[in-house]
Amino acid sequence: FNEVKPASISIVTDNASLTAGGGNIFTFNGQVLDKDGIGINNITIPITVTGEVALEVVDQVVSATIDENQGAFRFNASAFNLAGRWTISVKADTITNTITFEQLSDKPSAILVNDGVQPESIFVKGTGNKENTSVTFKVLDRFGNSISDNLGIKVVVSIASGPGGGEQVDPTVPTETVNGIVSANIRAGNRSGTVRVHAEIENNPTI
Repeated sequence: FNEVKPASISIVTDNASLTAGGGNIFTFNGQVLDKDGIGINNITIPITVTGEVALEVVDQVVSATIDENQGAFRFNASAFNLAGRWTISVKADTITNTITFEQLSDKPSAILVNDGVQPESIFVKGTGNKENTSVTFKVLDRFGNSISDNLGIKVVVSIASGPGGGEQVDPTVPTETVNGIVSANIRAGNRSGTVRVHAEIENNPTI
């Protein structure tokens, strides 16, 4: 009796990129083949996941005949409303294969300033003290995910009000997010007082 050993394992998904919301489910299909390209049933296939956030998926599956394909396997995974990117690895004996997929954020819903922390104080220009500070603007979707960068969302930052001493903010042009964040540098003028900075999504002043 010669034991048939796996020579290859495949894995594909119905959609390698989804958007948060709507109860999305990723479905994965694969097949374990021997050296002659024949499917092998009853192979236990461990499933491991690496990624940025939690993903609900089974620990293992067993190959079987599915839709008349011998040695096939199928399983689902869900991150619910979390945005992230993951890599799943499947293994048959010593043979492994991986697949990478992602769930993008939903559309912008809010901007979080400085992660909710009060920006540090700066001093009037020319005093020899700290005259500038960096403020972050994190764009969030309705589920609290940082907006996905490949959505091309841009943030416009401006001085809303101040003491009128020449306060400045940089950048002054719409800037795309990096990891959902746009940073701005606030520079003091020559008058003391409170400076209010305004940030909004380009072409969407309601956010």
